[in-house]
Amino acid sequence: GPEIALSLRPTAAVYWRRGGHAMLPAMVEQERREKLRRVSTEKLIHRVSDRVDASHHGPVLMPDEGPSKTSTLLAAGAISGGVSKLLTAPIDRIKIIYQVNTDPRHAFTLRRGFSTASSIVLQSGVLALWRGNSAAVARDVPYASIVFASYAMYEDAVLKASGVTSGAASGGSVWSRLVAGSAAGATATFLTYPLDVMRARLAADSRSHHHGYMSGVRHLWRSEGPRGLYAGLRPTILGIVPYSGLSFSAFETLKAHLRDSSRTRAGGTADDP
Repeated sequence: GPEIALSLRPTAAVYWRRGGHAMLPAMVEQERREKLRRVSTEKLIHRVSDRVDASHHGPVLMPDEGPSKTSTLLAAGAISGGVSKLLTAPIDRIKIIYQVNTDPRHAFTLRRGFSTASSIVLQSGVLALWRGNSAAVARDVPYASIVFASYAMYEDAVLKASGVTSGAASGGSVWSRLVAGSAAGATATFLTYPLDVMRARLAADSRSHHHGYMSGVRHLWRSEGPRGLYAGLRPTILGIVPYSGLSFSAFETLKAHLRDSSRTRAGGTADDP
């Protein structure tokens, strides 16, 4: 560029006066390359310096932040919830059967669990183990979607209220994760609780005469009213608040610790981007 050309003129004049006409092109090229190398190094230093300053004094916008972050968490949570519930539906079905069992002589044991599963298969077929699974998926897909997306929003709000502006990924603490996880669990549970009630009833009642999910909803509405859809909400909320808070807090804290340890072993520091 013009700056490089101007910086080369004194050198060219010196070599011309000394009679170094043959060496002039090579020397000019060498100095041009050194100048370009210095300029590139200075630009790189400025970029790194700006990034470090931003990480300490303000947010660094990462690809997973911004308007698309919430939609990404909603979609990922929905898919993970649906897949996990589909794979664990038979276990959940057996669990609910023993949860509603009031006979202490038939308390759950591993052998009795396998025996119950075998009886269901012999009497109604293998697909009977997935009885009520559509209701379970209908509950778990929105639950997982809401809990993951709302957790990120709650933690961002907690951090901002605490005066931390560097974002949840770098500024999170055990307590902010505990509060955000508890709030996210309570929010998701409240919004999806009617779906959970129907899931439990359809899975537990092997003699149900309801032909489909909506038939069960209409029967519950007529027999118990809207309160029936939220029966048992209080103890459920009391159970999910500490569970969700401790789960998110432990997971996010351990993840951050392992990530920092890995970066330290690789030769960097915990604050490296």
